[in-house]
Amino acid sequence: MNILKEVLKHEVQPAMGCTEPVAVALACSRALLQAIKEAAPGEKITVTKIRVMVNSGVFKNGLGVCIPNTNGQKGLAIAAALGAICGDPSLKLELLKSVEPRHVSEAKKLIETGGVEISVNPEWRSLHIEAEVETNFGQGSAMSQGSHASEDRVYRDALAKMSIAEIVALLERNCRKDYQYIQKGIDMNLALSAAGLKLPKTGSNLELMRRKGFLGNDVVNATKILTAAATDARMAGVNLSAMSSGGSGNQGIVAILVPYNVGIWEKVRSRNILKSIALSHLINAYIKCYVGDLAPVCGCGIAAGAGAAAAIVFQKNQHPEIIGLAIKNVVADIAGLICDGAKGGCSMKVVSATDSAIRSAQFALNNYGFKESDGIVGKTAEETIKNLGRVVTESMSEVDNTILSILNGKTAS
Repeated sequence: MNILKEVLKHEVQPAMGCTEPVAVALACSRALLQAIKEAAPGEKITVTKIRVMVNSGVFKNGLGVCIPNTNGQKGLAIAAALGAICGDPSLKLELLKSVEPRHVSEAKKLIETGGVEISVNPEWRSLHIEAEVETNFGQGSAMSQGSHASEDRVYRDALAKMSIAEIVALLERNCRKDYQYIQKGIDMNLALSAAGLKLPKTGSNLELMRRKGFLGNDVVNATKILTAAATDARMAGVNLSAMSSGGSGNQGIVAILVPYNVGIWEKVRSRNILKSIALSHLINAYIKCYVGDLAPVCGCGIAAGAGAAAAIVFQKNQHPEIIGLAIKNVVADIAGLICDGAKGGCSMKVVSATDSAIRSAQFALNNYGFKESDGIVGKTAEETIKNLGRVVTESMSEVDNTILSILNGKTAS
């Protein structure tokens, strides 16, 4: 099994819009196909009822983000309705690109008449979506569990057992098609960033601070602006796809654009930049093996941020211990950064992840970092990641439910 290719295939995918509402839309589109299997070509299909049950992580990430092509509509209900009404499951996480104004009108009518029910099962700890769709031809159901596109990721068991040195060694198995695909991700996320700079949000405000002299014109601030603007565009529902990493578009932005921009500033060879981004994706996926795909902590920071830091080090020094030191530094810095749902404020957390990744990498390249005596940091990067996983899975199980209670209270009021 080529684990690098498996990660690129299953965890590095184009996604339009926040991946949790998109995953709900995808499940509903698959349920619809089952519901209408008896329909003849050309027959009019009417969706009469949609029921969706999700885990708390999916629910909190679907409350505050705009759904693409809906003129600012938010929430899982509109995503579910659109998935059933017009979603093409063959498009996977880009299925909302087919949404048109007439579909939005139909979806809103279905919601207004009580045709869409969204509920949460607090017992489901990992990503879990169950969808039922009723139509004039019958009823269908679909489930996504463990991954946004409900894909089998058996390679994760093998990945979780690897050392940082073994993960770095996987980069020797890159091929031309891998590099082309990684470059595609760079291009997609750069386009998002350019779109985001036109919005009056975090990225453009950081750019204004730089022009006014509050921020220096350096690689750290330039990269913060780049990643923040791309995140702004995603959270605002801009009609552009992101290249995701580990099932998250924002994590893809950090995992890809941080090492890319640092490499450009440092005049690193193009092939080495692409190779380092492959490592970034691998480390992001590796950490997810221990903390889960929808952890109570911010994946942009503790997973993609660590991946980006590892990638920056790799561009200058491929020694696994130095790469591991950068990962340990990120965990020591922002392990406690919580995830309180996908929303516009995610761009601020992406800024924190970007800053930590660059700073942690530079510390490591100077052979400076945090040791076993520092909190949850272990002797090695592998031990540190396992410690982080324990904190998340053993001690933070109620964080999502508490956040959900707060968000529900705000929604009700």
